[in-house]
Amino acid sequence: MIGEALRFSAQGPPPPIVRGDELARSLGLAPGPLIGELLAAIAEAAYAGELRSARDAIAFAAARIA
Repeated sequence: MIGEALRFSAQGPPPPIVRGDELARSLGLAPGPLIGELLAAIAEAAYAGELRSARDAIAFAAARIA
């Protein structure tokens, strides 16, 4: 985890695992605050190593809104 924090400090945040438009389209959601909340939760889970792909991220978001 420390290595990731140092990399983040030196290189900035990693690219998002899934973009908001992709997430909205995949889940049939309209643009809005929910997309931002889901993206924040996805970023946190990805940083913690819980998500590795866009497919994982979409499934994670779907479970959160179910």
